[in-house]
Amino acid sequence: SGNFKIMNRNSGKYLDLDNNKTDNNTAIVQFDDEGVDASQTWTFTEVMKGKGVYSICSYGNKNRGMDVVDFSKDNGAQVQLYDYLGNPHQQFILYDCGEGYYQLVARNSGKVVEIPQSSKGNGEWIKIYDNNGTHTQQWAVVENRNDEASAVTLYTDKDYKGKAVTLSEGQYNLSRMGLYNLKDNDMSSLKVTPGFKVTIYEDDNFNGKSKSYTASESFVGEEWNDKMSSLKVEAYGKSGLSGDYKLQNRNSGKFLDLDNNNTDNNTAIVQYDDEYIDATQIWTLTEIGGEKGVYSICTSVNKRQGMDVADWSKNDGAQVQLYEYNGNRNQQFIVVEKGDGYYQFVSRLSGKVIEIPNSSKDNGEWIKLYDNNGTNTQQWKFVSPSVYTGIVNTESLSGMNLRKEGNTIIVTGAKGKELTIYDVSGRLIR
Repeated sequence: SGNFKIMNRNSGKYLDLDNNKTDNNTAIVQFDDEGVDASQTWTFTEVMKGKGVYSICSYGNKNRGMDVVDFSKDNGAQVQLYDYLGNPHQQFILYDCGEGYYQLVARNSGKVVEIPQSSKGNGEWIKIYDNNGTHTQQWAVVENRNDEASAVTLYTDKDYKGKAVTLSEGQYNLSRMGLYNLKDNDMSSLKVTPGFKVTIYEDDNFNGKSKSYTASESFVGEEWNDKMSSLKVEAYGKSGLSGDYKLQNRNSGKFLDLDNNNTDNNTAIVQYDDEYIDATQIWTLTEIGGEKGVYSICTSVNKRQGMDVADWSKNDGAQVQLYEYNGNRNQQFIVVEKGDGYYQFVSRLSGKVIEIPNSSKDNGEWIKLYDNNGTNTQQWKFVSPSVYTGIVNTESLSGMNLRKEGNTIIVTGAKGKELTIYDVSGRLIR
């Protein structure tokens, strides 16, 4: 028993309500995946305990379910939505075919629900037919899942045990919680992905007492144990960091740069030796209005182009490139403070973080996304380009630089040489 989507093995499409209607006599059809949608979610209720016999009702109207038209036992009888009255033509035996697929056997006839003629077209009305074992008569029964970042996982028991439900950003009242089989007052522990905040409410529709979490809890405590009727999940980072910075990796000490100084779409974003006030190593962070610590990160060379997760990937190893900024979530990053002046960049799309793969210290290494493991290769320092001051070596005339870190001026270049030092305005310092 529970709430599920029903996918046909042959077509890969899902059972849906024709035109999203919930009226009596509405056709039940197959259609492309519409994500977490009430018209594609079905409530299975076991009507004969332990016997595998179920009513299958629409989540959009749980008083109406699958119904074989006119009690028919004929091949080609249509299956529609109708008031559930508990009759055998409204009950279906779930038969396990193996490999995660089932047949839906009409209790009144023994025939099975299928997509006629193995059609793969949207809108095809389901019917019953003699069992021939083909894939068009087999179905996967799957729980709703989020397509975006896994922001929080909620557990029914302490210590991250029991049934687990993972949610992305959004607002979940009791009805929406049910789409994910998340029951009322049934949560004891939770894991929060860094960069997100979860606020739980005692009552439905975000009413009553509330409590917020930005870190995992193996037990929410007696006050909140099994007392959640709605919740909000939101991005939550370090606010107030808009500005121009050089971004230095904690592990390698190198800076984010544009490959070969290109500014074309799809240009790789790489690490490279410090090139001081070179524009390709300066990045503009802009906090997105109405958000908490969520930023676009654009190159100072062309502020209409920014960091972009290639192909909207949510996989480990997804590449981060330069691309025209259009405000999509694959171009937004949550900045999470890690201490000691370092930060992580969390992809709002996936919850994964930007890193230098394999802790490489090589120039030209392309930055990518990976699961958050807290290592130094996933942490970054914001260095203001305004602290750089020019230095000229009076013997070799080779360019040199110094950098301010905290209260310390660090000089880099040839050692033991006489230096003439100027500030950025050209005034002689020494």
